[in-house]
Amino acid sequence: RVWSFRDITDRHLAETALRTSEERFRVLAEVSPVGIFSSDTAGRCTFVNRRWCEISGLTPEQAQGDGWIAALHPDDLARVTRGWSDAVAQDGSSHSEFRFVKPDGTLTWLVGQSRAQHDAAGQIVGFVGTITDITTLKHAEAEREKMQAQVRQSQKMESLGTLAGGIAHDFNNILTGIL
Repeated sequence: RVWSFRDITDRHLAETALRTSEERFRVLAEVSPVGIFSSDTAGRCTFVNRRWCEISGLTPEQAQGDGWIAALHPDDLARVTRGWSDAVAQDGSSHSEFRFVKPDGTLTWLVGQSRAQHDAAGQIVGFVGTITDITTLKHAEAEREKMQAQVRQSQKMESLGTLAGGIAHDFNNILTGIL
């Protein structure tokens, strides 16, 4: 008999580390309070987490490929796709604010950011990124601007009242002199 042994400890440790890393990513992606996605270099979606689906109103199947583009607000579509193309061309990252229109018609404001992923040769193989729902913040900003406009209008009216009071006082003084 001939026996042959090969030490596979390193391979076993590497496989264990890979499984641990994959499990860690899966758990982080699922409990994350932000939407997480990955895509290929053409911008076709390859992965979305549960929060991404909640924010967009799309299922993972609907988001796959170019499906996520259907959720972009028509006014933001050209800008977002141009920004994506620029990120691919510049071998970098992207950051933009845009709106999604959910299937029920609800408008959601988002901040999206992504970063290129590279292979061992340094070539871009895809992107990974996040989207954060800023709808509440946008509504609060709009309400703040509305309140500031009301305060400005109130201040204008107060100034006008003061001016009118001064004119009435001066007119009263003139009338007193005449009388």
